[in-house]
Order: sequence, then structure tokens, then C-alpha cells
Amino acid sequence: MTTPISAPSIPVAPPTGPRAARAAGPGAASSPNDQRLAESCVEFEGVLVRQLLASSNVGAAERSGYGSMVTDALASAVTDGGGLGIAEAVRRALASAR
Repeated sequence: MTTPISAPSIPVAPPTGPRAARAAGPGAASSPNDQRLAESCVEFEGVLVRQLLASSNVGAAERSGYGSMVTDALASAVTDGGGLGIAEAVRRALASAR
């Protein structure tokens, strides 16, 4: 039996504004389950972008303690600006797997 791996707790706000509109996407969700899937994919992309930026030490040069705020702000700007396209790709893959 395998032991599940727990991810670090990263606060992620539910999609709002452009992210909420993007969650609806071009293949707009027709059911509540489809909508939840789309929103979850957008949230996943936000977490992934934050992790990528954190591991690349974005904001690490800032020694005054604001490095994580720089990372969060940049990650939010990327996802609010349309993201990297990961959310839509994951949504399509999961929707076709049903």
C-alpha cells in the first residue's frame, strides 16, 4: 500500500475576475461539474505557476522579507493575464477522460 504525498499548504483564492471568465473558457462548462472542473484547473495552474516561480528563486534577491510577496504578485499577474494555457489543456484532458 502506498502512502499519499501531501503537498505544502499554499493559499489559493478561488478564481475571480479574468480567472473566473477563463475558467468558463471557450469550451464553456455546461453543467455544475464542468464548471467546478474548469475552476479547479485554473486554481491548479495558479499553484503550479507559484511553485515554478518559487523554485526559480524569483524574489529571492529581495532580502527584506518580501520575496514571497513578489512571487505571489507575479504568479497572480501571470494567471490573471491568461495564464500559461495549462488550465485549459488539463481541463480538456480530464473532460475527455470521463
